[in-house]
Amino acid sequence: MKRILLSIIFSLMTMTAFAGTSFSAAQTKDIQTIVHDYLVANPQILVQMAQELQDQQSQQTQTQALKAITANSTALFQPNQTTVAGNPNGTVTLIEFFDYQCVHCANFQKQGIIKSLIAANPNLRVVYKEFPIFGDNSIYASKAAMAANKQGKYLAMHDAIFATGKIEGALKPADVDAVAKQIGLNMTQYKKDMASKAIQASVDDTYHLAQQLGLQGTPAFIIAPTPKTGDAKGQTTFIPGLVPENDLQQAIGAAQ
Repeated sequence: MKRILLSIIFSLMTMTAFAGTSFSAAQTKDIQTIVHDYLVANPQILVQMAQELQDQQSQQTQTQALKAITANSTALFQPNQTTVAGNPNGTVTLIEFFDYQCVHCANFQKQGIIKSLIAANPNLRVVYKEFPIFGDNSIYASKAAMAANKQGKYLAMHDAIFATGKIEGALKPADVDAVAKQIGLNMTQYKKDMASKAIQASVDDTYHLAQQLGLQGTPAFIIAPTPKTGDAKGQTTFIPGLVPENDLQQAIGAAQ
């Protein structure tokens, strides 16, 4: 019944939009009165309409993202200037787009969810996508982590930057450099690598991937069968935002 009434409302609104060519002024006024009075008497319809619109938009986002994941599979599933955590040969891959200054990313990291998922899923490989969207200092931090990767210390740098607890504009280059010294990086090599074209290209590549996926913020996740020879049959899941660990675990199970 609600769906029928909703269809009537949409039909009336559509007719009203074309009232200038289909109805007289008096008829148009009557239609507008009917629509107005019904919505005032049944305001829950507006909530239902908003929810249906949100569901439609969510589905459109998913459709766009899944197409983009297929089209950009090689770039997405490879750790461009980062590293693979978990099982490098895992049959399921979790890809995380993040920013070191993102409060949700920081909380996610603080809870140790990725480490928990790796412990619970021996077949899971994790690919980190540095997606610095909080300005120049976030870009600096991302380049620093990728420079640390050149010295085999990406995960140590990744964890240590988050451990500073400095988010939403608080993280400064000096904080990042202090972390680099703390984990024992060769600072001369570190600075040289940060300025490399390869690391800048990695940042640019991730921005491109995010644009293709329609990402609006961080964190975001892709969980899918690891591409091998085209024999993967599991489900690919795109999650454009922070979700509970259980949701990620369910997506890992679906990707098997």
